[in-house]
Amino acid sequence: MRQGEFIWRRELSRCFIVVLLVFAVGFMNGCSSRTDKESPEAKAGKVTIVYAHPPCPPDLLKIYDRIFEKFRKTHPHINLRVLYITADYESKILTMFAGNTAPDVIFMYPNALPVWSSKNALREIEPFIEKDPDFNLNDYYPGMLRTFTYKGHLYGLPKDASASILYYNKEMFAKEGVEFPNESWTWDDFLEAAKRLTKRDESGGIIQYGAGPYPLFDLIWQNGGRVLSEDGKRCLLDSPEAIEAIQFKADLIRKYRVTPLPPEGEIAGVGSRREFFTMGKMAMHIEMYPAVSILRQTCKFDWDIAPLPSGKVRRGSMVVGSALAITTQSKHPQQAWEWIKWLTGAEGMKDLASVELPSYIPLAKSSWFLDPHTLPRNKQAAVEAMNYVYPPPEHAKWLEIGSIINREIESVWYDKKDVKQVCQELVALYKRDFSTSGERR
Repeated sequence: MRQGEFIWRRELSRCFIVVLLVFAVGFMNGCSSRTDKESPEAKAGKVTIVYAHPPCPPDLLKIYDRIFEKFRKTHPHINLRVLYITADYESKILTMFAGNTAPDVIFMYPNALPVWSSKNALREIEPFIEKDPDFNLNDYYPGMLRTFTYKGHLYGLPKDASASILYYNKEMFAKEGVEFPNESWTWDDFLEAAKRLTKRDESGGIIQYGAGPYPLFDLIWQNGGRVLSEDGKRCLLDSPEAIEAIQFKADLIRKYRVTPLPPEGEIAGVGSRREFFTMGKMAMHIEMYPAVSILRQTCKFDWDIAPLPSGKVRRGSMVVGSALAITTQSKHPQQAWEWIKWLTGAEGMKDLASVELPSYIPLAKSSWFLDPHTLPRNKQAAVEAMNYVYPPPEHAKWLEIGSIINREIESVWYDKKDVKQVCQELVALYKRDFSTSGERR
């Protein structure tokens, strides 16, 4: 499941009028008519909990529907109702909070946590863990737990986990005699392979790229830099480490021309960078693990995955994934805990393991997930990558900040500004607009 954008568009104090208007025109227009009804056997004494499910593709929704039914059968004392929200998930949940009709359990991405927590919308998870002798927090990736911890408290139980993964076309590598990517790869190895795998026609036009875009923030982290200071009060993009990392990405695009320019590069008729890869026009592609479900259907060649190369200072990839959280408006928090514990554990995640990397370590390391008969064959690479993840910058407005940074730095890719100039401008902009609104986890 891809990570969607979260924008807290209204303060709770400004939502009352909005709530009245939304409900007047039919709030549920934004939610699917497939909202589950109570089952016939939902008698007195059977506790009902509501889970707000986010938008997802039809194929994935079918898997979830089977999971919901399995939970109902194995937990007859709980009547699970699923609210299928089809768009604008966070805004609709916010409206429900304002109307005091919030669900018991919500779905949460890392960038949403600071805002939800600051509005006292979520319950701390630790009290449930302390009272549950059958639960072991060590069964979850430490990097995922850190990501959903805010100001010392855990607010979400991690479900699917992922770091950015290096996908590669094995046939292209074999044809050119290039060594397959592995855990010993560095930036230099990545660049050398990308050079050898980039192909040009007689006029010099590129007909095959060696590599897709490298995630900017991962490059900065791997080079020993940071985007923001730990307290969120300063932007650190003007540091030597950050400038060098950004220049490396610029060189991949402009100097060596092994990576396409956004958005369409130089190959006519090809859209997204993932399509470059799936159509056999690119040898390496970087994306989160759930992309495997798409590549299995679209790639007509043999492919596999490897960890991202190591930078000059360290390995690392910004964590992506999701968690389930219990709301403060839940009237049945203990039963809500049973639901999120089950869904994020071995039984709940078993069916999803075909398309997601489970946050539950015993399942991620099991033969059920690591099955080498399905692509990618080296699923262990996705598991190992979780040892090197780092949380997103700890700022309540990180989504907006990250979007601005990516937009402004595009001028470097198009050779309109130099790296140092753009970085200095971004540091000044951050100091003016965001430095007083940073919040630490």
